[in-house]
Amino acid sequence: MKNLNKNKNLIFFITLFFIIIMNYFNFIGFKEIKDDPIDYLKYTLNFAVNNTQSLSSHQGEEFYFDDDRSIGYSYINSLFLKSNREQIKTKSLDCFLKGEDQFCKKIIIKLQKINFFYYFIICISIILITHKLTEKISISFLSGILFSINTFFLSSISFLNPEIVSTFLVLWLGYFSYTFFKTSNKFSIFFLIITSAALYFFKPVFIFYFLFLILTSIIFNFRKKKKRNNYMK
Repeated sequence: MKNLNKNKNLIFFITLFFIIIMNYFNFIGFKEIKDDPIDYLKYTLNFAVNNTQSLSSHQGEEFYFDDDRSIGYSYINSLFLKSNREQIKTKSLDCFLKGEDQFCKKIIIKLQKINFFYYFIICISIILITHKLTEKISISFLSGILFSINTFFLSSISFLNPEIVSTFLVLWLGYFSYTFFKTSNKFSIFFLIITSAALYFFKPVFIFYFLFLILTSIIFNFRKKKKRNNYMK
């Protein structure tokens, strides 16, 4: 039985590892930027070149501050482009959107690799959290596999949008809200506050999901206490 479990765990691990490698090769590569990701690219370029939160052209002389998009994702991405600042200034927005030369393509691919890193740490986080809750490594690896084949998150690797990093925050937000209402320790409430604040800067709309997590945790905690009191009676 032990050998069977070990073989099952090994198979799940190899499968997950293979899927992650395949996703890297399948989803890293220049694709034309369209729709909402255009705004996040504008923010990223302006943060990288002008340290400005703006949808104005990064090559312009006047910049108009705006808050149409959440800034966390674009700002973090811009930090990885600081070394290319002078070259980015010489390229138009269309160059990056359409990949008109190799430099512009390389910048978009660099941003895709950052997205892939987010995707990778989500996989690791899912495995860790699932193992913490179930104490079964096979279920942990299986959870990682199910996430790694989710087409929504995989498409987020190729395109510039904050959903993928926001998912990482919501994942840990859910875990810390659960552990807080279960144990009420200071460690959980500290990270609950940190992840909530970070989520606001990456995807404010996901805060509503946080409220749902709190409500669920309160109900779960209330029912658990009620059962415990009934048992003691």
